[in-house]
Amino acid sequence: MKEIIIYITISILILSNKISAQTNLNLYNFRNVGQSNLLNPSIRPLANFTFGLPSAYVSGQMPEMTLANFFNKEENADSTFRRIVKDPNLSFNNLGISTVIDPVFIGFAIKKNYFSLGVQFNYDFMGSPPKDILGLMQGTTFFQNLLNRQADLGNVDINSSAWLGYHVGYTREITNKLSIGVRVKYLQGILNVNTEQSTLKLASNEDSLYIKAGFKVSIAGIEDLMKNDFNLKQTIFSGIGRSGKADSTFNEMDYLYEFLLKRENVSGSGWGIDFGANYKFNQHVSVSASLIDLGYINWDKNYRNYNLDTKEFNYKGVDLKDLNQFDSLEKRFTELQDSIITKVFVPTETTNAYTTNLNAKLYLGAQYALNYNNMFDFVFFNNFGSKKFNPALSLSFTKKVWSILDLRISGAYYNNNFTNAGVGFSLNLGPFQTYLFSDNLIATIQYDEAKFINIRAGVNWNIGRNNDRDGDGIPNIKDKCWKDYGSVALNGCSDMDNDGVPDNEDNCIDIPGNPCTNGCPDKDNDCVADINDSCVNDSGNVNLNGCPGATIDTMEIELPIEERKILNDAINNLEFEEGKPVIKATSLVSLEELAKLLNAKPSYNLIINSYNENEENDKKHLKLIQKRALALIKFLAKKDVSKDRITAYAFEIKKPIADNKTGEVKNKSIEIKIVK
Repeated sequence: MKEIIIYITISILILSNKISAQTNLNLYNFRNVGQSNLLNPSIRPLANFTFGLPSAYVSGQMPEMTLANFFNKEENADSTFRRIVKDPNLSFNNLGISTVIDPVFIGFAIKKNYFSLGVQFNYDFMGSPPKDILGLMQGTTFFQNLLNRQADLGNVDINSSAWLGYHVGYTREITNKLSIGVRVKYLQGILNVNTEQSTLKLASNEDSLYIKAGFKVSIAGIEDLMKNDFNLKQTIFSGIGRSGKADSTFNEMDYLYEFLLKRENVSGSGWGIDFGANYKFNQHVSVSASLIDLGYINWDKNYRNYNLDTKEFNYKGVDLKDLNQFDSLEKRFTELQDSIITKVFVPTETTNAYTTNLNAKLYLGAQYALNYNNMFDFVFFNNFGSKKFNPALSLSFTKKVWSILDLRISGAYYNNNFTNAGVGFSLNLGPFQTYLFSDNLIATIQYDEAKFINIRAGVNWNIGRNNDRDGDGIPNIKDKCWKDYGSVALNGCSDMDNDGVPDNEDNCIDIPGNPCTNGCPDKDNDCVADINDSCVNDSGNVNLNGCPGATIDTMEIELPIEERKILNDAINNLEFEEGKPVIKATSLVSLEELAKLLNAKPSYNLIINSYNENEENDKKHLKLIQKRALALIKFLAKKDVSKDRITAYAFEIKKPIADNKTGEVKNKSIEIKIVK
């Protein structure tokens, strides 16, 4: 039984020799790939429908070792073992390994809701196995190397699990700025090794061997694996060193995954849940957070518990210096092994179901979008499966190249190392999409610096783009600024200074202004920008550079009856959409007749007076009537009436236009007069 536990532990280490725990920093908030929703269920991908073909992710970390420690052209498996065991600077502390295979992923949007579902195979390992445990696989070579020294293999803290998960996720846009998400997972446990405590010390000199051992280990699904003729030893030895047989390794690994994915090998079940939230401050800045893989698996099938109270064994009678012949050495150590296992170190075997937790992960993200095509992302990550606080920080830049390529480059700090350069991209050829992400691409080039490495790759079939590409709640077909986050009131355009003038029409984008001056400051509200206003403190005439002109009443023309009727009809029929500076269609006929009159009489000019008829002199309402006057000017200008013939005034104090008792002219917020 001890051999089985050791082999499984070693195999975990060996399977990581070509990868260097699960970070996924580059994929986080990469909305063009649907699987980014798996890292934060509140982040809604761009595609309306995604069908993910099989994809894979492998990841690992070794904070105190690098990939170079495993690769040497001059070494084989045995010499690699010996070197790692002897080197006091090498350690497997806080080793983390993760493999995720997605046979299927489906995501689709319905209005402000996004749904996802899929299946995942997960293999997860976190622990700090002592490096001397490698020596146990060397047989006699190990004991020869142990001569006159001791090996401490105690405190083997390992939690290794493989499981199959079925997940359903939901994302909801609560407001134009806030979205939240949740994902629920049903888990089927396949195999597990969990050490609650362990002690193993070995020491020797020329004539004795000392062993102190004790452990409490729970396993599930392991015995079924060993019964299926799986040549674990071959996988282990062929997987290490350049001299290993790669073809044999791959064949054994294929067999291993085929075994793990068989439904009849289920050894437990449990539940998991993911949470996420995303908040947009404006069209440029957003923040997000997610806590994923919160959950547990209850191992209640194919399980065993092994408990060995700590015991000591001191063996004398073998002169290790004289054991030079392999046959004699092998025979004596076989006798010694049988004696130790059958008489001294006999664990108590029980069958008690037990529970293990998933390795929860935290992501905190912040995004700054220069525009739709250029974005910066900052991501903080921590894996709670490790008992040591070992966060990762990443800064990345994403560039959209036309509509076919999204490219991301990043730099990351992880495992006390800044030299981690990552890359990610999605290539979009119509509905077909392929993608690849790595947080530490340098690991494939420079082994000496690689303390972690990961890679995720896959293929998707996307149908339909998000009809709100900038995420401001306005469909692209109605969004006048579909590349920038904006407001509903401004038809999807942004307004950085909050003056009611969209940035694409605002001549003073950083300073609040007046709508009738294209967003520039207008202190006296006379529709003349302060920079052009010769009388900035006095409301005046547009044609007089903002200074007061002659009294309006003395300039008014006494019109013939027919022309007066045209003017009155235009005034009486002038109506706007509720709360908007939009002229109603029912008013257009009368205004067109007025435009014909002005075009027929070149000497006629027009005065437009805007009054704030709100009793509280609300500034917001004043801006509305100013916009309405501007809308009227624009309409007449489209009918060939020169703007130079139109003068506009704005009055903050409520001023009735006519006596309501007469019924001749209704009290309106806009007054129109024809003058010379």
